[in-house]
Amino acid sequence: MKSNKKFNNVVIISDSYVPQKISSAGMIYNLSKSLEKNRIEVTCVFVGKIDENIKKNYGLESMNLIYTELFTNFRNKSLIFRFIFEISTSIVLAAKCFLNRKKKFDLIIWYGPSVFLWIVVKALNSYRKVPVYYILRDIFPDWLINLKIVKQPVLIWFLKKISNHQYFVSDKVGVETFENIVYLKKTKKNIKKIEVLPNWPSIVLPENNLAKPALKSKFLSVANRSREEKILTAVYTGNLSVAHDYNSLINFFNIDYIFPKLQINIFCKKTVLKIITNKSIEQKQWGLVESHNLPFIFSFIDCGIVTLNRYAETTNIPGKFVSYTQYKLPIICFAKINSPLATLIHQYNCGVVIDLDLNNNENCEKLSKFLVDIKINYTFFSQNSYKLFIENFDTNKRCYQILNAFN
Repeated sequence: MKSNKKFNNVVIISDSYVPQKISSAGMIYNLSKSLEKNRIEVTCVFVGKIDENIKKNYGLESMNLIYTELFTNFRNKSLIFRFIFEISTSIVLAAKCFLNRKKKFDLIIWYGPSVFLWIVVKALNSYRKVPVYYILRDIFPDWLINLKIVKQPVLIWFLKKISNHQYFVSDKVGVETFENIVYLKKTKKNIKKIEVLPNWPSIVLPENNLAKPALKSKFLSVANRSREEKILTAVYTGNLSVAHDYNSLINFFNIDYIFPKLQINIFCKKTVLKIITNKSIEQKQWGLVESHNLPFIFSFIDCGIVTLNRYAETTNIPGKFVSYTQYKLPIICFAKINSPLATLIHQYNCGVVIDLDLNNNENCEKLSKFLVDIKINYTFFSQNSYKLFIENFDTNKRCYQILNAFN
């Protein structure tokens, strides 16, 4: 798909890249490869590490790579360590890009989080101004403040002050939903142009893309047992953070109600979760896996689970949801009934939405009915799920949209 305006040399900045086990890494990789197919020279600037085997396995031999692995052990610790990680790596990458400033870029694309990568954008644009497209996903620090994770007034002021630069350095901002456009126009005064830029696939299939034998054997054993016992299987991948509020799902299931039997398989960073005491629900934790394992896992799964914190003022369409629809899984969604995510699911009739602020008994009956309906009409829900993916989450369309953003 060709763009109306030709860019010859594009730089993409992000805080992750393959083979990291997070959805943003896969999204940025898929975007970079789509740009390459448009005969554009691509430079990826990111936090991570790449060796020759990874380059070969992911087809990165022709791509320019600028990266750092400093401070990466701070990434998944407390909020303070995360802050240090984001600031420090942004400064290091900015210095590396400044030293590489002779290279003539004609478009900068950057992905947030992290918001502090504006420092890298500033370094690249310090000697020759080129257009900047900002792919904004988590609106920081707003979601931390809205969910009362950060409460101290001085800290809130400081975070707002230092993060405001993300809008100053960006010529156009792409957000996931129209609701986020409304929110940003109401709360930010320094955004130049803004548009809806939907998500795109994050799953990556490298050359050596077979599922790991140990995982394959163990999961196959569990999946076969579930099928023999006619237990529906669900999957939850990715983040279990406060923004996703998985604990509310556990609280919902821990009531005196008998659901059709359901097994929930969690593929994310190991953490201590509350036990689901309801005998009709089985919860299994598998740990974080590389995305190329997911197609095998999904092939034995009946539906995908996605949860969103219903108290958040900003909205998003999680990467896990895109992956579920990419592999034709019906959806069980725990979110506000009028959220953009819920609207999509209702529009395509590919799942069920449970709003935990509504009547509990009605929610239980609604979910139970859906679990029964999946067994009867699985093909119907599966085909609708895939139709949603095809019509909303195409990588080439997003690439085309960014390349034409400054016409």
